[in-house]
Amino acid sequence: MAFKNPDGTLVAVMFNSGSANNSYVVSIGGQKVQFSMPGNGWATVVHKP
Repeated sequence: MAFKNPDGTLVAVMFNSGSANNSYVVSIGGQKVQFSMPGNGWATVVHKP
């Protein structure tokens, strides 16, 4: 799920439904962000322009 706040920040919320700790890459606001997310875990990425 992703959305844009009234202040211009971009937010992406993700869920890893698998059991493995995986590495993810998200492109948001023209930038790429790489991070690990544990199995059955959530991650929130916020981009402030």
